[in-house]
Amino acid sequence: MRTINLTRAAALLLALALALPLPALAGDVLKTVRRESGASAVEYLQLEGLDNAYVQDTVNEAVVHAASAHLDTFAVLEAGSEGSLRLFSRADIWPSPERHDLLSVLLTAEGRMPTGRPGFEYIPLMFDLADGQAVTASDIFTNPQEALAWFEEDAYQRLSEDLSVYLDLEAISPFPLERLLVSRTGISFYYPPDTLTWLSGRSASFHYLFHEIQGLMNLSEGSFLAGLGIAGLLAPNEQTGRQVEEAAQQGRLPGLDASLGEALAEVIDRLKLLHDPEGFPEGEQYRMEDDSFRGSLLVSGDGQTVSGILSRRMNLFGLITGQADQAAVESALGQPFASLPLTESAAALYGLSEGSMSAYLYGDRELRIYFNQNGLMDAVWLRQQ
Repeated sequence: MRTINLTRAAALLLALALALPLPALAGDVLKTVRRESGASAVEYLQLEGLDNAYVQDTVNEAVVHAASAHLDTFAVLEAGSEGSLRLFSRADIWPSPERHDLLSVLLTAEGRMPTGRPGFEYIPLMFDLADGQAVTASDIFTNPQEALAWFEEDAYQRLSEDLSVYLDLEAISPFPLERLLVSRTGISFYYPPDTLTWLSGRSASFHYLFHEIQGLMNLSEGSFLAGLGIAGLLAPNEQTGRQVEEAAQQGRLPGLDASLGEALAEVIDRLKLLHDPEGFPEGEQYRMEDDSFRGSLLVSGDGQTVSGILSRRMNLFGLITGQADQAAVESALGQPFASLPLTESAAALYGLSEGSMSAYLYGDRELRIYFNQNGLMDAVWLRQQ
């Protein structure tokens, strides 16, 4: 395998930085390397204590190599040059019974770019921890070329319906099929800098839930995704009720990076607003620019904290909007605390469909599940009581 040489600045950073444990990420295997100087800060994740030292070194070098241009910029800023840079890193290890554990890493840089100009960049990275090799679109899709054509058409159709969220429709192509990241709920794609950009100035990204692209993914026996158990996420199982209860008690819905009680200003700073806040029966609603929130919104009763998360695009641990019926929901979650009809006029107040609502209580959190007139799950709303 080709060895990746570290830049001088990156090597220096590795030697001087403090490794901070991230207990939520695969125990003590992932550590954060962090350095600050004035208004600038850089951090990235490294493996530590992995059984296979070769895989550990290979992945660590690849991560530093991917971040090296920004680490060089940080070194220049640290030496006294004007400007600032923030480089952050998020990661997850998805264990595989087939021993092909998936490490997903997202580096996010904002501020002074390697070009010297201010800007923004996402750097998605994925590795198979069985051998340290990068996971690519060929590992994920049955036919990458067909997938590319489908994603470009879908992105074009969707953005052409909402002219307020992008700057240049022609920049949709080429779709960044190889700049992908598999998460616990779906697959995200990240445009490189200076291509498709949201109005906030951030590079655009698209997030698809697994069931939305099921026909494109390679889920055949022996495939990488099959080894992660993706197919088992597309229907409820004996764990669904427990998982829903745990998520509700934590104030979260799967795949949405916000939680009940969180400071609204922090969420907006992290995810950016898609539109100005709008009125809602229980306060105001906030739509986020981050594409994982497509079909979802946040509610705040006081304008300070998140008091509700409402989604019409959700895989609630196998209970999928537009697919799960009331019988499936009750089989997984049990009988609701309350069940009420939802008239057309009442539904319109919340942007929902006429039908019915079932409520489940988890401590001081209430999970409302809405069904349309066909009896299918139309939306979920997690709210603070």
